[in-house]
Amino acid sequence: MNIYKNLGFLFKFMKKSKLHLVISIVMMLISVIIVTPIPYIVGYTIDNVVLANKSYTELYKISALIMILYITKYFISLFKVN
Repeated sequence: MNIYKNLGFLFKFMKKSKLHLVISIVMMLISVIIVTPIPYIVGYTIDNVVLANKSYTELYKISALIMILYITKYFISLFKVN
């Protein structure tokens, strides 16, 4: 019971910043969703582009995609509420 009493004490402070908390959680989830496929893309690039085809054009396209994903993640992290 003591744990719930302490949580109730925290909820008093969280009422004021509930919107900030929700925005932060949503931005964090979007950031994770954007970054999650990057290791798969890198693995695909190594297996199918570099080793099999040796196509520099496709390598540049995939590298640009990875850079765009990281830049998007960076800008989303700027909008996280501290």
